[in-house]
Formats: sequence, C-alpha cells, structure tokens
Amino acid sequence: MKRQKKTDNDLDWSVWSGSFNRHHRRLAKDDESFKKVSHYLLQLWQTYNRLLLLHKSILQKRSKIRKERKLAIEGYLREFKKRMGCV
Repeated sequence: MKRQKKTDNDLDWSVWSGSFNRHHRRLAKDDESFKKVSHYLLQLWQTYNRLLLLHKSILQKRSKIRKERKLAIEGYLREFKKRMGCV
C-alpha cells in the first residue's frame, strides 16, 4: 500500500494530537486548573445544547405559525369565493 502525499490542506493529526497531549498533561499536573477547565468545557457544552434546543423550538414554532397563516388565508379565500358566487 502506497503512502499518500500530504498536502498543505491536510490536517497533520499527529502534530495536533501531540500538542494537545502535552497541553493536557501540563493541565493535569495542576489538578485545580484541570478541574476549572473541565468545568468550563462542560458548561460550554451544556450551553451549546440549550441553544440548539432553543433553535429547534423556534423553527418548530415558525413552521406552526406558517401553517396556521396558510390555513387562515385559504379559509378567507373560500369564504370570499362563496360570497362572490364563484363556488
């Protein structure tokens, strides 16, 4: 199996993960700052999930409002046609 040539656009995973691991070990030495960072990341993740749920909720409400408006307009048109004697 041939090795593929790396391009400039490829993410060099080994370099990135090595850097991450060194940073992680440095944080782990100072247990208190590791706890702070992990707590911060947990809060960030929870906030992201809350925003995602809020976004989905807003989209569902918009969809419901659009359907209600469409039904109302169709009802007005039916009523108008009845009064005009078109139906």
